[in-house]
Parts: sequence; structure tokens; C-alpha cells
Amino acid sequence: MNLKECIKNFPSILKKVGKIVIIIIAIVAGFATSEIYNRYNDKVKSSTMQTPKGDNEISVAINECGEILIIDRKTGEYQLYSDKVGKMFFDLYSNRMLYNSTKPIN
Repeated sequence: MNLKECIKNFPSILKKVGKIVIIIIAIVAGFATSEIYNRYNDKVKSSTMQTPKGDNEISVAINECGEILIIDRKTGEYQLYSDKVGKMFFDLYSNRMLYNSTKPIN
């Protein structure tokens, strides 16, 4: 094979290689998509409905950063919420207290 034949066959070789590259890219993209989908499905789980706990079962506290802690009295486990959630609970509670104090007595 001489140089002229190589140059003449180069476009056809490039087309064949290009088709193979496109097929490989499609396979890799499909694999990546399936992996992302499977990982997402593993994270999303349906949860059963929980009944709310009463005042005798939980304690509510606010730490020095303004974050709210909801503590299970039986197990000692707690859930920590950001300061925005704590402020929202405080605002709701204070508004309810203000409404109850200004409500006219019949």
C-alpha cells in the first residue's frame, strides 16, 4: 500500500471508525443513565405514615445556634432542624399566644 492509496481510503476508514465511536458513546451513555436511575431508585423509598407523638413522648429544645431539637424521651434519639425551622415554630407559637391573649372573653 502506498501513500496515495492510504490518503484515498482515509475518508472511508474515518467513517467506519466514526460509526464505531458513536456506537460506543451510545452504549456508555445508556449504561450511565441506567446507573443513575438505579441509584436514584435506591434512595427513594416509600415510608409508612407515622402517628404524631404527644407531649409526654417528646421534648423540644433550642440550642445556642437557634437550631431546634426534637428529642424522643423513651430512646433519647433526636432530630436536629435548622435555625429557620426553629424560628418558624417560634413565630407560629408566639402568634398563637398573642392571638389567645387578645381574644375577647364572652
